[in-house]
Amino acid sequence: MRLVERLLRARFRHTAGFLSFIVAYAPTENADTSVKAQFYADLQVVIAQCGKNDLEVILGDFNAVTGSSRIQGGTALGPWGSGFPNVNTDVLLSFCRGHHLGIAGSWFQRKDIHRFSWISNVVSQ
Repeated sequence: MRLVERLLRARFRHTAGFLSFIVAYAPTENADTSVKAQFYADLQVVIAQCGKNDLEVILGDFNAVTGSSRIQGGTALGPWGSGFPNVNTDVLLSFCRGHHLGIAGSWFQRKDIHRFSWISNVVSQ
């Protein structure tokens, strides 16, 4: 098995079966499109390695802002998405829709101060 950069998977047995955690660190907005495509291809492979009946939890930094535009009947993005979509938004949302994943932070209403863990204070020139 080859080493997959930016991804870690751990599988745990619990009373109701198995729980697979995947930790991900996606390329930034400035990364080449091919690097982003490879990341999501690798993520798809890692998800496929999880057991068929595993409960899957994917944690990490996807360097995407969900925005608040929801698709009617869609379950990937909840009613409390935030921010303004960036270059990585469509890729992340499409991936989530294709794998029946929900972005947990968008399903709970919170104050903006509790939504972000880091904001760059570097001013663009």
